[in-house]
Amino acid sequence: MAQYQEAAIVLKSRPYREADSLLTIFGQTHGKTGAIAKGARKPKSKLQAGLYPLSYTMLQLYQGRSSLATVVGAELVQGFGKMRNDLDALSWGMFLADVVDALWSDRDASFQTFQWLVVGLDALNQGRSPATVGMTVAWRCLELAGYSPGWDVCALCEQPTEQQGPVGLLLDQGQALCSNCHLGHETFKISLGSLKTWRQWMQLDPSRIGAVEAHGRVYRELFEVLSRYVEAQIGRRPRSLEFLESLAALPDRE
Repeated sequence: MAQYQEAAIVLKSRPYREADSLLTIFGQTHGKTGAIAKGARKPKSKLQAGLYPLSYTMLQLYQGRSSLATVVGAELVQGFGKMRNDLDALSWGMFLADVVDALWSDRDASFQTFQWLVVGLDALNQGRSPATVGMTVAWRCLELAGYSPGWDVCALCEQPTEQQGPVGLLLDQGQALCSNCHLGHETFKISLGSLKTWRQWMQLDPSRIGAVEAHGRVYRELFEVLSRYVEAQIGRRPRSLEFLESLAALPDRE
């Protein structure tokens, strides 16, 4: 039994009993953790401000015999207020929270994932392209969790896929087939331009997140690839992804 401090992003929060909150947090040191904040929903609770979903918070936690930690203190570091007033940015933020929640087991720590999540939410808060930021961070989180696909080389002939398009992606297997080998196989076809943009995202320094934007056909292809790949890897379709798809279907969206 011990009390400890944790810098964390609140992934999810839901009401529990009369005034408590059940939280899923992703901490810098301890990774994903379930926690209970007793009395957090009372009007005068000092915990309330730091426990909204997608808040970056310094938490004081007590770990007893229960699998849930108990929040005994919360100091808001960054609430990302501007992001919360932008439907697109907020929707991508919620999607990132869903992806991290799905990819990581309890107490599995990943300092780099925590960093990417903070950088991504900050970029969304700054007004950078929500879809570009969201897709970039999602792919980097997938990579850190061990789900990075091998799309640089054809799975059959082992030739570089960058030579000629379109490239066929085997989304459930994380493999690619070049323009010659994908014939006769059920694959998702992607242009070389889209594949080049994806490669740039996977090599991008966190300080430049959002610098390589996706528009038009490239955006549509990469959004569908990410949607299908996430579903194939985690075995379900997050509700936040369904909402993003409904937003993308609206006129003048990309």
